[in-house]
Amino acid sequence: MISPQEVTYFIESARTENLSRAAERLGISQPALTMALRRLETSLGVELFHRSKKGVRLTKAGELFLTEAKSLADHWDRLIKVLGRSVDELRGTYSIGCHSSVALYSLPQTLPKILAEFPELTLELHHDLSRKIAERVIKGELDIALVVNPVRHPDLVIKPVAKDEFGFWTAKDANELNRPGGEKTVLICEPDMLQGQHLLRKLRFKFPRQVNTQSLEVIASLANSGAGIGLLPGRVAQQWKNLKHLPELPVFQDEIALLYRAENRRVAAFRELAQRLEKGML
Repeated sequence: MISPQEVTYFIESARTENLSRAAERLGISQPALTMALRRLETSLGVELFHRSKKGVRLTKAGELFLTEAKSLADHWDRLIKVLGRSVDELRGTYSIGCHSSVALYSLPQTLPKILAEFPELTLELHHDLSRKIAERVIKGELDIALVVNPVRHPDLVIKPVAKDEFGFWTAKDANELNRPGGEKTVLICEPDMLQGQHLLRKLRFKFPRQVNTQSLEVIASLANSGAGIGLLPGRVAQQWKNLKHLPELPVFQDEIALLYRAENRRVAAFRELAQRLEKGML
């Protein structure tokens, strides 16, 4: 494989027609330059220079390669500049992962301004349980995420940005379906959420009936209508004016964090996007 460095060495040697002078201008030793040029000729399968005691002179193949080499060098410089802009500015495509409920109460606070300020930015949103979102960031399938109760991992930068309380919520108007400990009380929950499983183990009574759904918004809506007691994060429940928290029942303390892969910690664009997303959680 031909390296950009070898192309640069070739162009300077062709310009000066003197390896000693070229090496001096490149800031390397003459033997290192000679070896690099030999590697380049081996890769190309042709000799690029006529060598003599007076210096070097391009062969016909060298003359042909010089034109292409200059084009390659220009293209490489443009590529470096584009890459530099992409890591310093929010541009291109970024994927954001979070639970759909987290998206509903956080992203509308930040995305309109981000999209307006960075017209070359495209966002892809992905929604799932927080632990599954974190796994996709670790695998490199997602760029950045807002995750509830993340597990520490050596490949991740994890920045706590907010707290929440996961607990039992019900309509302000009590009835036989939402009375704690009643014979007809209904629990409305997302059964795969670890916080809910933890809280149910701490209860001194069992719910005689249970309605399962994967949507926290559906849980909130049903609880708000009086259909039962909902297991909900406080930030979701507070969007519904008729819901009240049941303080006599146990709660789970949630930590909401931003996370992305550790190799991106010094990329200015990642830091910019992370800071903007953090504001939506405040």
